[in-house]
Amino acid sequence: MENPKIIAFTIVCLILIIGLLILFSGIIRYKKSLKFIRTEGVIFIKKGFRLDHGKPNVKYRVGDQTYTYTSPIGQNVAMKHGKKVQVLYHPNDPTEVIIDTFIQRGGRRILGGSILITFCILSIPCILLTLKVHDFIPN
Repeated sequence: MENPKIIAFTIVCLILIIGLLILFSGIIRYKKSLKFIRTEGVIFIKKGFRLDHGKPNVKYRVGDQTYTYTSPIGQNVAMKHGKKVQVLYHPNDPTEVIIDTFIQRGGRRILGGSILITFCILSIPCILLTLKVHDFIPN
């Protein structure tokens, strides 16, 4: 049988690595949004589709040009048709867009990664304590 400490710490380390990757992807998305320019857009439902399945579609204008964008990031609560939202676009490429909401800017990833990292950090003393108690109790 494997040493329970090694198994427990391996699982914790894997969860920690996953949490760090999720956190860093959210931070990268957030930092990217800081360099973008803000404009106003309107949420719309594409013709023929009753729901957007949580992936919002937005129309926005940059200069004289109107653009449409469908977010690849789904949200649990779909945005309502006609809702005005802030849109962030890349200064050199107006088709590169982030809808200015907590989830779209990477907030959910930052929060999720932080929770996993916190869980890992707090679980290490608990694992050590449990193993010490288990070693202390005679069989």
